[in-house]
Amino acid sequence: MRELFSRSYSSVHVHYVPLEGFSSLGTTLMVYQQTARLAQRIRDDSARVQAQKAEAWTRFDTRQLSHITGYAFEHLRRETTEPFDLGKCRQQLAIPDTAEASVSEFLGHCLRTDLEGRFDITAAVLASTILRRHLCAEDRSECHS
Repeated sequence: MRELFSRSYSSVHVHYVPLEGFSSLGTTLMVYQQTARLAQRIRDDSARVQAQKAEAWTRFDTRQLSHITGYAFEHLRRETTEPFDLGKCRQQLAIPDTAEASVSEFLGHCLRTDLEGRFDITAAVLASTILRRHLCAEDRSECHS
């Protein structure tokens, strides 16, 4: 049984909640304590998994999840022998979390082709964005336009 679980799960926790009225184990207090422990365990494990998913960039909101489901069904419809590429979906759905990631993505799009012709324009856009961001940090009231 252990081998069967280890194929799909990294760990398994067995939790017992007694039936109410079942001898000394089924007192109202015991049922309440075990239910409270189970609820806390679920909250702790959920927080841990969400933190791991955030670190691995695999946590999705409902909008992203619906897009991924669409990509997955499209992949199945094609009947290809290639495995489904979740990383490719994540790249298509990802919104940069930091200014550095935003700049990096912007540069990647702008400088993908025709490096000579686009470099000056790209540099001008980045410079004005950096200047505006700096000015906004000094005076928040004028930056809401």
